[in-house]
Amino acid sequence: MQHPETEVRFLMKCYRRYRRAWPTRLKEDFCGGAHVAAEWVTMGDEMRALAVDHHGPTLRHAERVHAPLLEAREGDLHLVCADVREITRPQVQVIAALNFSVLIYHDPASMLAYLRAARRSLSPDGVLVLDLFGGPGAMHPGEQTRSCPGDPEIGIEPFDYHWQQRDYDAVSGRIDCRIHFTLADGTRIDRAFRYDWRLWSIAELTELLRTAGFARAEVWCDRYEPGRGRDGVFRPVRRMPACEDWVAYVVGVR
Repeated sequence: MQHPETEVRFLMKCYRRYRRAWPTRLKEDFCGGAHVAAEWVTMGDEMRALAVDHHGPTLRHAERVHAPLLEAREGDLHLVCADVREITRPQVQVIAALNFSVLIYHDPASMLAYLRAARRSLSPDGVLVLDLFGGPGAMHPGEQTRSCPGDPEIGIEPFDYHWQQRDYDAVSGRIDCRIHFTLADGTRIDRAFRYDWRLWSIAELTELLRTAGFARAEVWCDRYEPGRGRDGVFRPVRRMPACEDWVAYVVGVR
C-alpha cells in the first residue's frame, strides 16, 4: 500500500542527491490510481506529471478521483492509457515505477526493453526509481494481516488488509501473490488483487540497468537494528546484510 506524500519526498531526495537540484517533471509508470503523480503536482505551481497505465478502467477511476486537481491544474497532470514502454515523450527528470510494478516482466528481454524505453523517456539529467522486495521470506507461502484505520472523511471504515504469498516457483522465480480485504462488517473480499511476478534479485536488476545504458545503478535500503527492526530511512548502500525479508529501491542514473 502506497503513501504518496512519502514516495514523492523520497523521489525528490533521491534526485537531489545525484543532480543537486529539485526536479519538476515526473512520469509515473504503471500508475494505477495515479496518486503519486497527483501528489507530485500539488507540491508546487511549477510541478508537472505524466501518469501512464495500460488498464483503462483503473485510469478512468483515477480521472474521477483526481477530477478537481485535473480541472484546477489543467495541463499540469496528464493521464495516459498505454503501454508504459510506448510513451517516451515528453522527457522527464524522474520516472517512478513503484509498488513492485516492474516485477511483471518475467524474462531479461522484456525487462531490458522496459529499461531502455525508460531511459529514452528521461532527460539527460534524469533518474529512474524502481522498488523491489525479496529475501527468503518472500519465497515462502503465507499470509500477513494488517489492520487499517480507514478514513471517515471519505466514508471508508476500518478494514483488515491481507497480503498472501500463495506460491513460489524456484525454477522460474515466479511468485503468485494476492491481496484480500476484510471489511468492518466482517465481509471478506477475496482476491481483490492478484500478482504474477518474477522475484528479480538486486544484482540482476542493476546489471540490466547498466546494459540498458544507464551510467550508474545504485541501491537504497533502510537499516536493520537488532531488537528494534528496520529504521525506515532509505539511504544509498554498497552492501546489504542478509535478512529474512527486505524492500529496496534501485535507482538508474541516466
